[in-house]
This record gives sequence, structure tokens and C-alpha cells, in this order.
Amino acid sequence: MKYFCYVLMVAMCFLGACAASVHQDQAAMPDAGHFDGTWDVTYVCDGERGGDKYTMRFKAYVKNSVFHGKYESKSNTGAFLILDGKIKADGSALLRADGDIGRDRKYAAGSYQRNTAYNYNIDATFTASQGTGKRLSGRNCDLTAVKQ
Repeated sequence: MKYFCYVLMVAMCFLGACAASVHQDQAAMPDAGHFDGTWDVTYVCDGERGGDKYTMRFKAYVKNSVFHGKYESKSNTGAFLILDGKIKADGSALLRADGDIGRDRKYAAGSYQRNTAYNYNIDATFTASQGTGKRLSGRNCDLTAVKQ
């Protein structure tokens, strides 16, 4: 009987240590969905390289750590910008920007013509409540995002 109690005690200690270890491992890992929700995005591009400075404000949505945002020009020019990307557990993200200049060349930098499609990447970093990012090529553009 003493041996059985000893084995039972050792097993309970072992299971307790394993459970504590698993709990610590889970606590160290961020919640995969903590970026999920609705975000208010502000995207500002400078006026260098021939185009006027502009600011876009739009909503973005994150589900299962996948970021998706879309801006559409309210002036009915056909201009738009779509941002998509996966936010990694550490908050880093490479967002792909796809858009079209639309019918107004006023904000187009360089030699882009009207109704020209474009794409580039944004290097971004997110926390559970905010995010920042910078365009990696072309004109200087900064992204800020605040979780609602």
C-alpha cells in the first residue's frame, strides 16, 4: 500500500509539473487572435516625386491575424488602395498595397498616368491596440492604425 501511495504521489507531482510547464508555455505565446477586430487607418504620403501630398482614412479589418483594408476615393475618380497581409505572432507584418491612380493624376508621383494600377509593400508592426508602417519603395508614406 505504501508503494502504491508513493507511485500515486510521484505521478501527481509529475502531472502537476507538466501542467505548470504547459501553462507557462501557453502564457509565453501571444494569443493568435489578439490583433483581430476593426482598425482605423490613416495613410499619409509626402508630396515628393511630383505628386501632391495626400492623406487616406479608412477602416481595416483583421480576422485570424489577416489584415485587410480598402480605401476608395470619395471624389468618384476611380482611385483606390487595398492593403492585405498576415500579422505574425510578434506583431510584424508585410502588407501588400494594390491600387489604381484613377482619373486624377494630381496625387500620382513620377511618370504614372491616369488609370494606372500600382503595387508595393509596407513594412508594419502591430501591438494589440495600435500599428505603424512605412512604404518600402517609391515616395515616403506612413501608416498608423488604431484598434477600435
